Amino acid sequence: MEVTCSTIGFTRKPLPNALQDIADLGFRYVDLLMMENWAHLNPSQVVDNPEEHADYVQRLLKQNNLTATAINGNVSQAMNSTSFADIENNLRQAEGLIRFANALSIPVVVFQPGSSSSIEVFEKEISASIETLSEITSIADRYGVQIAIEAHINSLAERYQDALFFIESVPKLQIAYDPSHFVMGEYDLLESESLLPYTAHVHLRDAVAGNFQVPMGEGILDFEWIISALKRNNYTGAIAIEYIDHHDWDIVPDIPVSYTHLRAHETSLHLVCRLLVEK
Repeated sequence: MEVTCSTIGFTRKPLPNALQDIADLGFRYVDLLMMENWAHLNPSQVVDNPEEHADYVQRLLKQNNLTATAINGNVSQAMNSTSFADIENNLRQAEGLIRFANALSIPVVVFQPGSSSSIEVFEKEISASIETLSEITSIADRYGVQIAIEAHINSLAERYQDALFFIESVPKLQIAYDPSHFVMGEYDLLESESLLPYTAHVHLRDAVAGNFQVPMGEGILDFEWIISALKRNNYTGAIAIEYIDHHDWDIVPDIPVSYTHLRAHETSLHLVCRLLVEK
């Protein structure tokens, strides 16, 4: 399991500066944020020539001795939209991200499944999201790229049973596991292990009930249990340190994260990761 740093901590900086800062912190692996109207590359910009944009990013990665492990992406419209125009646009942008990932040998692209507007239409909205994601995973399969959805707070996949319903309904779909959202929503963390057999990517940060992001060490997330559970489920993907740079505190100068039994063939491995996040 490689420890990576997400560019989500540096959204106020252009991508070249964000990557340089991450490399300066000692990371050699990075997750790329590619969410429309946020950072660092809009899918709508990439879609017309994904390979050209990939060449540009590859040069930046090489300059900083970094390897990209995942894309934290999203498309312009909600994944559960039933508008024909929205669906066509989302599929086009998703294919652009998939081609971009393929050109950079990035194994995983993460999407948000969409949010429910009301309990009354929940089933209709989850069905719409599943239909679009089914098409996206079919596209991704042609390029050898894994698609994962994040079981995000306030999303259609917030509850464990709903996230698993997505997995059961969409062939080859996987989970981007972020336990900070479970802590925020006051779900039983132990029950989240049901998602781990289907996990293709992991986001980590400390959290408390009601807040998915607090300074490391001030939250209640059980990192030792998480790493042990990942190992029990034979997880071999990347673990991304994902602190967002637009929350209430200015700086997180020191994030010590201890991992034990991180590799299947070692009795223990202790990694200390430092991440400086600018607001």
